[in-house]
Amino acid sequence: MPFTVKDLQGLLRLLDRQPEWKDALRASLLGEEFLALPKLVRGLLRAQQATERQVRTLVEAQERTEEALRQLAEAQAGTEGELRRLAEAQARLAEAQARTEGELRRLAEAQARLAEAQQRTEEQVRGLAEAQARTEEQVRALAEAQGRMEGELRRLAEAQARTEGELRRLAEAQARLAEAQARTEGELRRLAEAQARTEERMDRLEQTVARLAEAQLRTEERLARLEERTDRLEETVARLAEAQLRTEERLARLEERTDRLEETVARLAEAQLRTEEQIRELVEAQRVTNLRLGRLEDVLGLTIEEHAEDILRLVLREKGLEILEEPRSVPVDTEGQVDLVAVCRDPQGRRVAVVVESKARLSVSAVRRWASRIGSAEFRRRLEEAGLPGPYLAYVFGIRMDRAVEEAIREAGLGLLGSRGEVIAPSGLLE
Repeated sequence: MPFTVKDLQGLLRLLDRQPEWKDALRASLLGEEFLALPKLVRGLLRAQQATERQVRTLVEAQERTEEALRQLAEAQAGTEGELRRLAEAQARLAEAQARTEGELRRLAEAQARLAEAQQRTEEQVRGLAEAQARTEEQVRALAEAQGRMEGELRRLAEAQARTEGELRRLAEAQARLAEAQARTEGELRRLAEAQARTEERMDRLEQTVARLAEAQLRTEERLARLEERTDRLEETVARLAEAQLRTEERLARLEERTDRLEETVARLAEAQLRTEEQIRELVEAQRVTNLRLGRLEDVLGLTIEEHAEDILRLVLREKGLEILEEPRSVPVDTEGQVDLVAVCRDPQGRRVAVVVESKARLSVSAVRRWASRIGSAEFRRRLEEAGLPGPYLAYVFGIRMDRAVEEAIREAGLGLLGSRGEVIAPSGLLE
C-alpha cells in the first residue's frame, strides 16, 4: 500500500501528540551525527565569536598602539622642530659672537693705534720741552754774558777815571769797546731776533700743544665712549653666555627626553612585534577554524539541501506542479549560487521556475537578503541567462528560525518551507 500525503499528515499529527516518537523518528532518519550537528555548530559559533572578540580586542590594541605611535611621532616632530629652532638660535648666537669678537678686535686695534698716537704725542711734547729747556739755557747764557760785559764796562770806566794817561789806551780801548759794543749790539740784535724766532716757535709750540691737548681730550672722550661700548659689549657677552648656558641646559633636558622617547618607542616596537606574532597565531588559528567550518558547512549544506529537496518535491506534488527538470543548485552571481532550482509545469500548462534559498537556522536578515536578491532585475537577468526564464516561485527553507521570520517572509511575499512542508505560500508569481 503506497504512503500518501494523508498518511504523512496523520503521521505528523501523531508525532505532535507523542514528542518522544518525534525524537526517535528524527534520530532514526537523520542519525546521531546529524543531530549532534547543531550542538557542534553552536560550539563552533561560540568559538568563532570568542575569536572575533579576541581579534576586535587585538584590533583595538593595535589602534591604541598606532595612536600612541602617532602621538610619539608628533612629539618627535615637535622635538625636532625645537632642536632646529635651537640650532638656528645657536647659529645666530655664533654669528653674533663672531661679530662681537670682530668688533672687539677692531676696538683693540683702534685702542692700540690710539696708544701709539698717544705715545708719539708724548714723545713730541717731550721733544718740545727739551727744545724749550735748551732755549732757556741759551737765554741764561746770554744774560750771564751781558752781565759780564756790563761789569767789564764798569771796570773800564773806573780805569778811565783813575788814569787820564791812559786815554789813548782808553780811546783805543774805547774804540775796541765801541767795536766790541757794535759787535755786542749786533750780537744782541741777533739774540733779539733769535729770541723773537724762539717766541714765535714757542707760540707755534703752544698752539700745537693746545691742539694736541684738544686732540687728547677728544681721544679721551672717544676712549670713554669706547669703554662704555666695551662695558655694554661685556654685559651683552655675559647675557649671551647666560643664554648659552640656558640653551645647553634645555638641550640636555631635550636629549634626556629624546632618550626616554627612544626607550619608549623601543618598548612599543617590542610590544608591536609581540602583538603581530599573536595576531599571526590568531590568523593561523582562524584559518584552521575557517577550514573546519568550511568543511562542516559543506557537509551541513549538502545535508540541508537534500532535506530541502525532499520537502520541495513533496510541496510541488501537493500543489499539482509537474517537475520538468529535477531540483539542482545553479551558480548565478558573485554572491554564490541558488541552492535549489526546479523547473515545473503548473495545471494551466505554464512553465514555472521554483527557486529556493536554504538555511539551517533562518534569520530575518537572511530573508531580507534573499528577498532583495530575487527582487533584483540583474539577478533575474542572470537567471534567464542560466536558462531559467520566469515566472518564478520564490521560497526560503529553514530547519530552525527566529520568531520574526514568518512576518518578514509575508512582508517580502516569499514562501516558507519547513521540515513539515509548506508553512507559508508565496504571495504570487514573480514575472
